[in-house]
Amino acid sequence: MQYRIALPYPNMTYLPYYVAVDKGFCADENVNFEYFHVKGGKTAINKLFLNGEIDFLYALWEMVELNLEGHGEIKGLCGNVAESNFLFVRPEIKTAADLKSKTIIAGVAGSGSEVQVRYGLKLADLDPDKDVNLIGGDYIERVHAFENAAIDGCQDRLQTWYFAKKAGWNYLKFPDPSVLTDSGGLSTTLKMIKENPEVVGKVVKAIVRATKFIKENREEAIDVASKLIDYMSREDIAGQYDILRDCYSADIAPVSINFMVAATADFLNVQNRPKFEDLVELSFLNKAKAELGL
Repeated sequence: MQYRIALPYPNMTYLPYYVAVDKGFCADENVNFEYFHVKGGKTAINKLFLNGEIDFLYALWEMVELNLEGHGEIKGLCGNVAESNFLFVRPEIKTAADLKSKTIIAGVAGSGSEVQVRYGLKLADLDPDKDVNLIGGDYIERVHAFENAAIDGCQDRLQTWYFAKKAGWNYLKFPDPSVLTDSGGLSTTLKMIKENPEVVGKVVKAIVRATKFIKENREEAIDVASKLIDYMSREDIAGQYDILRDCYSADIAPVSINFMVAATADFLNVQNRPKFEDLVELSFLNKAKAELGL
């Protein structure tokens, strides 16, 4: 039987999924796991997941959101990229307080990007609706923002630091420097875990193996990415790899999930704030790491 995960546009955050399949780790684990890309972003992907048309969810932000919206028990299984960036900003912006009256581009309305920017601004005692000009954009629009004199800050996945740094921008961390987020991360339903624990365990182990492979095999990892990310040159893909290499991680940090819960609950204006242990099922990850000596 085939088990599937849907992803948005091809990008370096999801390299562990690509490598797990394309370098044969899923085949080694005897699990038929497939990824595919869909248009429509998280809205389209969440619909597929809730309708049971895919078996796994691609990002922990979406896992948290669906739980807070009451769509049943969905559990985080492993991470992709542990990152601490809040915004990429022009060099004259030194602290979050300097963002007042500035224009910031985040992801499209309702995206994890917008959610974390809004909450991060509040942590810095800034009102996202009054103190800044917050606009939305897709990935291409955000990359182009570095050449747009009207934009002062940009939120995107850590991989985009490659383009921001080339443009002379700075990397602004969250007001609380201990905060981490994960722009990817594997999740599935409690039903899937109960009915197909062996499948879940094999998929998680394949991703853990893929993550280790990525960190240890630069050129082969870039080869895999280059076949999928056709809108970037190999040089740019390699640049993003070098930024992400040390941040690729299958672990899920409590501080990351707790921040996602707080930010998403604030955005949705809900009181329900589940604990870390209620949102993750780490037994598969722990078993995989033990078997691999990690």
